[in-house]
Parts: sequence; structure tokens; C-alpha cells
Amino acid sequence: MTFGRTLRACSLGLAALLWALPRPGPAQETALPARGVAAPVTPAAGQGASPPTGAREAAAPRAAQGPAALRDAGEEGSPSGTQGPATPQGAREEGSPNRTQGLAAPRSAGEAAAPRGTQAPVAPRDAGEEGSPSGKQGPAAPQDAREGGTAPSPDGPHAGGARDAAVPEAARGPIGRGAPTPSVPEAVAEFGVAPPEGWLVVRGAADIGAFAPLLRAFLATRADLGVRYEQWGSNPLGAETAAGCAGRAPVADLVISSAVDQQVKLVNDGCAQPHLSEATTALPLAENWRNELFGVTREPAVIIYNRRLVSPEEAPRSRFDLIDLLRPANTRFAGRVGTYDIEASGLGYLFAFADAQQATTFGSLLEAFGRTGAIATCCSLEIADAVASGRLLIGYNILGSYALARAEENPDLAVVAPQDYTLVLSRAAFIPRQAPHGRAAAALLDFMLSDAGRAALIRSRLIVRFGDPEEADLDMPDGAASILRLIPLSAALLAATDRQKKALFTERWRANLRTE
Repeated sequence: MTFGRTLRACSLGLAALLWALPRPGPAQETALPARGVAAPVTPAAGQGASPPTGAREAAAPRAAQGPAALRDAGEEGSPSGTQGPATPQGAREEGSPNRTQGLAAPRSAGEAAAPRGTQAPVAPRDAGEEGSPSGKQGPAAPQDAREGGTAPSPDGPHAGGARDAAVPEAARGPIGRGAPTPSVPEAVAEFGVAPPEGWLVVRGAADIGAFAPLLRAFLATRADLGVRYEQWGSNPLGAETAAGCAGRAPVADLVISSAVDQQVKLVNDGCAQPHLSEATTALPLAENWRNELFGVTREPAVIIYNRRLVSPEEAPRSRFDLIDLLRPANTRFAGRVGTYDIEASGLGYLFAFADAQQATTFGSLLEAFGRTGAIATCCSLEIADAVASGRLLIGYNILGSYALARAEENPDLAVVAPQDYTLVLSRAAFIPRQAPHGRAAAALLDFMLSDAGRAALIRSRLIVRFGDPEEADLDMPDGAASILRLIPLSAALLAATDRQKKALFTERWRANLRTE
């Protein structure tokens, strides 16, 4: 009896205690999150609701983006311009506007997708970049304006992978720190009257004035043709030619460039058609590569100086002399020596690369340029004019054809062939595989290699004569033939176009010279 009363009293006491405990209301109740989904964060006083947090990703405010960038506000049905609770992207999101592997597309230019696990982020390339200056694989390149914003390929590790694989490397643009060079010629001139089948289109890196005598002489023999000559910079010319080879731009009938390494690369990529004739087979091996690429000029790389400001005794006659001039700490030549900007000029890059292969002086010369503040700029004529005006005292590795033409106009300009060795360039020409007027282009090419064509090129200084003092265009020491170094058209030039080698070489050069 007593035990029964005691048990009943304990039961009543426990029930009363349970009744007294507070019951959870709706505002306090929590539900266990589904597996793999984090519970929502309760906002602090005065704050709005936070976006849901994913298992591996958190939505952060725009000013402090979290581990992975989220979709744009207007994506997947979210109201345009309204930031809703964004859905984190998965490792291989279907419907992402930028299908990068394991990375969400950045929402704005200021936000970057952070790594997920060990996946490296993808960032836009610097404008005009061809390769990472460190020699490593650079990030994705911006799309060409001609492509109309075609969506990036989902197959590659970065946007544009399929396009990069389909287009020759020369189309990727050259290496640079400014905006991409527009794919338009610098100048255009038309010679003769366009026949019903259209103009014979020649694209070249030489000034129109230099090629005009040749084209007029050619048309005097072919009144049935008309020529449209487009003057391009060497780097944009290479990129446009590669785009035409890939079917992404109009194709010229004949391409002539001083950046012969780029020409070799384009021919190696299958962009040229062969041409066999009596004129081409008579060329030496160094100026005829595979019967597809032909050397048509002879132009030395020279040193120029201002006669009024630099005495003949002081003027450098070799690279060793130039290094000696720049050696003193208080040299008056500091900041007064100019050469090519190898990032802006394909020819300048070729000359610098050839110097590095030819001479043990290249490293010392580059160091001297860096220590004394030598100036790099784009073009031979620009450097020649600066030397003639006295703003610069010396120009190095200037194309002899332009230097000699300026020296004829200005007696203050002196031209020197370096006596340790003189690089000689033969501009390279080829007929594109898809040239609309290939037969007419072949006729022009053969004329350039004929006696009449060479005479026209000599008048324009595009063929510089050595040897006989009575005919020579350039004073040379005795035994001049031994110091001439013709840059041959061969597969060896492909090394100059290797993207990693070019990036490393350019980085070394950039560390020593300043551009203007």
C-alpha cells in the first residue's frame, strides 16, 4: 500500500515537472538539414537573411566573394539585376556560361573563381598576350572580335581550347602589354585598274613607298591586272595570315614579311601552296624553303649614328665598340641609344633572337642597354628619325634599307655595317593555299626574282648591294663577305616561334629595356 502511494506521487511529480518546461514555438524550432546541406545561418540583429551555404561553397557578398564565384543574378531564372539566393555551381555544372572544369564562371571582372581542391583558377589573359611571360601556360585568351563572341569550347581546360587547337599558333597573337593590335592594315594603295575578277591583293610589312616602284614595273608588263597593296605591321600581318589560313579572315594572294620566322611557321602549318618556276629554282637553298617560301630582298641590320653629335672616331663599328661606349658610369650615351621593341616588332624580335644565337656579346650588350637606359620602340624609321634629330645618338639593329633611304635625305645620318658580323634579312614571300588569284600572284613573285624586278628593288634599297665599292650601297671593310650572316629560310627558325622560348627570351629582354 505504502509502496503504491509512493509510486503514484513520483509519477505525478514527474508529470508536473514536464508540464512546467517551456515548449518550443515555431520561431525556435529547427529542422535537421538534409545530408550534405548545411543548415541556414540565423541572421544577427539588423541583418537580412543570409544566402544558403552549400556543402563546399558559400555565397559571399560581391565585395568579398567566397571560395567560389556564384552564378550571375540573371541566370537560371533569377530576376535580372536582382541578387537572389544563388545556387552554387557543381564541379561540372550543366548550363554554366563558361564551362570550365571544376570552376564557376566569375560574376564580374573584379571577382575571380578560387580553387576547388587543387584546381587552378582561370583568369582572362592580358590584352594581346601570347604566352605567359614566365614561360608557363598562360590563362585563356580573349576571343577574336571577328568571331562574334562565340561561346568557349567545353572541351579544353580553359575557354577557347577548341579554337586554339584548330588555329595555327601564329594566330594567337603575338606577346604584348597593351591592347590587341587591330586586324586592319596600316595603309592601303591600289595600282592599275581592277579587272573583273578583282584586285591581286598583296599584304606586306614594307612601306607602300618602298614597294610602289616594283608594283608599277610589274603592271607595265601585265596591263590586265590591278594590285591592291596592304601595308601591315609584321606581328598583325602574321596573325591575320594565320586567321585567313584557318578560314576566319579574308585571304591575300601574296604575303611578304620581314618577320621570316613567322613566315616559316605559317608555311610549316600548311598555309602556303608550292610554286615551281625557273626563277624560284634558281634561288640559293637559304632563300627557297620547300618551294613554298622564297626570299625576295637583301637588307642588312646596321648601326646608325648622328654625324653632328658623334665623331667618326667615337662611332661604334662593332658590338664590342658599342659595349665599350656604354661601359663608363657617366657615359653621355645613357638614354641616347635606341633599338627595336621586340614585343611590338616581329622583325625586332627576329634580329634580337638571331643576335643571341650568333654572338657571345649578346648578354653583355643587353646588360649595357639595361644599365644605361636604352630606349626600345617599334620601327626602323622612328629610330632613324630620332637619331637624325639628335634626340638619340645611336640606333642599333636598324633595317639597312630604311636607314640608307633616310641617310640619302639627311646627311647627318651615318650608317655602319657592324664589323664583327652583319645580319642580312631576306624578306620572305609565299602564296597562301586559298589565294583567290594564285596564278597572278605567282607571276608577281617571278617578276620580283627577275632582273627587272631586282632592279626595282635595288632602287628602293630593298636589295642592298655589297662588295664592289663602285656599286655598293654600304661601306664595308675588306673581306666583307666573311662578316655577312644571312638569316636562312629553314626549319631552324621554328625555334624562334616556340611559345615558351619566346616568352622566356622576351622576359629577359623586357627586364633590361624600357619602351617608348
